Amino acid sequence: YKTYPALPRYADPDPIWEAARRAPNVELFDAHIDLKYLLPNARLLVVGRATSTVAVCLMSDRPVVYIDGPEQLALREDARKACSAGLFLFDGRSPDFHDNLRAFLSKTIASIERQWKQKAAARRQLVAAFFDSGGPSAGRRGALITGHQATLEFDSASETIRLVEHHSHRVEE
Repeated sequence: YKTYPALPRYADPDPIWEAARRAPNVELFDAHIDLKYLLPNARLLVVGRATSTVAVCLMSDRPVVYIDGPEQLALREDARKACSAGLFLFDGRSPDFHDNLRAFLSKTIASIERQWKQKAAARRQLVAAFFDSGGPSAGRRGALITGHQATLEFDSASETIRLVEHHSHRVEE
């Protein structure tokens, strides 16, 4: 279990950390190392909230188990359908949640990886609809600086800079 953030959030011991420490088949990883450095050694990733960590895991191209819990930033219905098709989605509200998750995680990693490959087309649709896949629009959005006097845009795809002065309406490219 990789803590996030890696720093304690509570004055008292974190109950999740304590449960992970007690579980015989779970290792608590609380070092201050970014997840991206751990991914090359992972074969299966389990996430439980709609945060940026989901995108990092998804872009690693390793099988991702997403636990959608009602108390943990539950997914919108359209995102839930797309995640169900492209990831391994488990509904934390289901009365069979624990049994279903346990049964899935008891499969061989080879079997899970085969199923993951079968979901590739749906995963591409999921990424296109809900995540930034690194296309040319991402660089442009990421390099937009707006101030009172002007807006500066850098488009990494075309390697152009555009300056739009707000008050004079002058545009420089």
